[in-house]
Amino acid sequence: MRRFQLIEIEDQPWCLAPIRDGGTDYMQFVAARALPYRPVVPRLAAALQRTSAAQVIDLCSGAGGPWPTLLPLVSAALGRQLDVCLTDRYPNIPAWQLVQQQSGGRIAYEQQPVEAGRVPSSLSGFRTLFSGFHHFPPQEAARILSDAVRSGQGIGIFEATERRATALIGMLFVPLIIALVTPAIRPFRWSRLLFTYLLPAIPIMGLVDGMISCLRTYTTAELNEMARPLAHYSWEIGQQRATRLMMPITYAIGYPAVQD
Repeated sequence: MRRFQLIEIEDQPWCLAPIRDGGTDYMQFVAARALPYRPVVPRLAAALQRTSAAQVIDLCSGAGGPWPTLLPLVSAALGRQLDVCLTDRYPNIPAWQLVQQQSGGRIAYEQQPVEAGRVPSSLSGFRTLFSGFHHFPPQEAARILSDAVRSGQGIGIFEATERRATALIGMLFVPLIIALVTPAIRPFRWSRLLFTYLLPAIPIMGLVDGMISCLRTYTTAELNEMARPLAHYSWEIGQQRATRLMMPITYAIGYPAVQD
């Protein structure tokens, strides 16, 4: 299936903040319960160990993504404490404040908007991007990798979607799931109830954006093509079967190559 560079509703400036935040809150809720990225913890911890990174700069963090549940797992695999800084083009400050509180301050956040392909030099650390790389067209996606390389920072790209018919079929269930789990999502927002049950903008966005995410997820061959010019970095690119989901995790991990 060829890749389509379509647009997702949540990426658009005209998308109302309560609707965008409602969508990212849902994705964070699912990430915390389903733990789709747990199988890549050993790979991520190994890369962090190689780069001796003490901090992770998470890009396109949404409402916090998988880090609230991944942090203790990765820290245990490393045998040391790790700090995480959440960033996004559209910072979800209320959600991040809750994540910071629940993590005991181990997860912090950058209040100002951060572009994934132009990360400020003040934000130093191993960069991660979960379920967000497909948002970018090829030229911008390649810039995200080259920006990390230019800054001498390691980077890990992880995607839980795939360009397959079965993945698209699975997305048809997203509106129902959103309707079922919304009452349990925290922090509580009246706007989330409004845009889920009375004006179902969040379920519609979840369906549309979920299917578009599948249609524009990069394959391992495409990721290898982007990484090839960055030869002075070591790259690990492949897929790893998740234990609790049908779709595998596509990953691209890069870090400075060891000089002999």
